[in-house]
Amino acid sequence: MTGDSGVGKTFATHAVLAGYPAHRSCALSLPSRPTPADLRTAFHDALGLPGPPPDDPGVCDNAVLDALAAQPRTVVVDEAHQLSPAAFEYLRYLYDSLPACAPF
Repeated sequence: MTGDSGVGKTFATHAVLAGYPAHRSCALSLPSRPTPADLRTAFHDALGLPGPPPDDPGVCDNAVLDALAAQPRTVVVDEAHQLSPAAFEYLRYLYDSLPACAPF
């Protein structure tokens, strides 16, 4: 979704997500210009994974991928236009790593 600042994109997104069961959606809260590490942490937190995110990116990615594969979800990234190319690549990596029957 695109539009000028203040027209209600975030509000509309939250209104749509409110219609989904909480376990079927994953709304990421990110800082401005998030990095792949920020996305890892946001996914870990939004998916309700236990404990703090692992320091090892591979271990964290495996936990995130396991959670996403176990339960298909609608993933929403607010302000996605602020993602760096590396952050977009991380999202693509997650999507491409999931089984075909478990897209997010």
